[in-house]
Amino acid sequence: MGATIINAVREFIKRFVDTMPIGPNQVQVGVAMFSTTPKSEINLNSFSSKESLSSALSRIKPKPSVEVNIGAALDFVRTNMLRPESGSRIQDQVTQLVLLLTSKKSKDSVQQPAEALRQRGVLTLAAGSKDADEAELKQIAFDEAMVFILRDFRLLLRISREMISHLSTLTGVVVTEGPTETALAVGKRDIIFLIDSSMGSTIINAVREFIKRFVDTMPIGPDQVQVGVAMFSTTPKSEINLNSFSSKESLSSALSRIKPKPSVEVNIGAALDFVRTNMLRPESGSRIQDQVTQLVLLLTSKKSKDSVQQPAEALRRMGVLTLAAGSKAADEAELKQIAFDEAVVFILRDFRLLLRNPNEMISHLSTLTGVVVTGPN
Repeated sequence: MGATIINAVREFIKRFVDTMPIGPNQVQVGVAMFSTTPKSEINLNSFSSKESLSSALSRIKPKPSVEVNIGAALDFVRTNMLRPESGSRIQDQVTQLVLLLTSKKSKDSVQQPAEALRQRGVLTLAAGSKDADEAELKQIAFDEAMVFILRDFRLLLRISREMISHLSTLTGVVVTEGPTETALAVGKRDIIFLIDSSMGSTIINAVREFIKRFVDTMPIGPDQVQVGVAMFSTTPKSEINLNSFSSKESLSSALSRIKPKPSVEVNIGAALDFVRTNMLRPESGSRIQDQVTQLVLLLTSKKSKDSVQQPAEALRRMGVLTLAAGSKAADEAELKQIAFDEAVVFILRDFRLLLRNPNEMISHLSTLTGVVVTGPN
């Protein structure tokens, strides 16, 4: 990639660094560059402050080449940079992420190197522009939702929030199950599905099926992933508390009993407050006091009659990660107010489309971690 693009990539990394708590006991950043051969520019333990790291980033230079060997670069990162002597804390179960940025299709094969990273539990994301091969990037990334195609890497600076959100909230390891199947080993998390009950039977059935598919992919239990469900129109109601069921079978059976409730209007603000004050409490199964990640996924087909601003802010102040999905007459600006980050706002023409591509949302629900930290303003 030329000097202009490398400058944009450098600026993107600097923006990421500026948002992170950098240090040997917090977030560490390394950089490798490659064309036909890879080279380490910054090891994970090279710098322990934002200032020294940003200064080192300024010295990165492009290296013209007609071809690139991405497979060799992935192997280099695994064998040289993700090692204790280079600063990797992989042996301490610290999440390991690799973000590949390329503008070309690889000359060498990426399949085995990508698989070797997965075998080590590394979460690889892949971004491509120009002549990058999307199918190849999907081979490399641990999940297809973590593949980003850009017309030009200068656009990174426009969508930096989305990618920074992934890099700062993804956690866990990839566990390989047999020669071809991979699944994400998720940590403890409490997840509330907050569903607009005014949607018709067909849509509620699709949402129910989506939740069942999610449950099927998760390790359900009081010491693992807990799932709750609330429904709302003008008034909210708890259908399933986080501690109601401790097995996939009983949870799926309870999901089958969820029914729609016709309504012309919905009060999303009241529903968000209900989740916060009634469902995200220890007596309802929430492990928020044990620092377990708390997630709420709102699914609605309407704009709210009441205000969502204060209820959404109250959830953020509790550290809750709220995602928002809307269809039909849902208001995108309102959903952006609700979600903890615009990257986790999903607009669908019809919620039945959830079943065609459930992986992106499932990926967010199973890999997001941490808490929302709100500043004084």
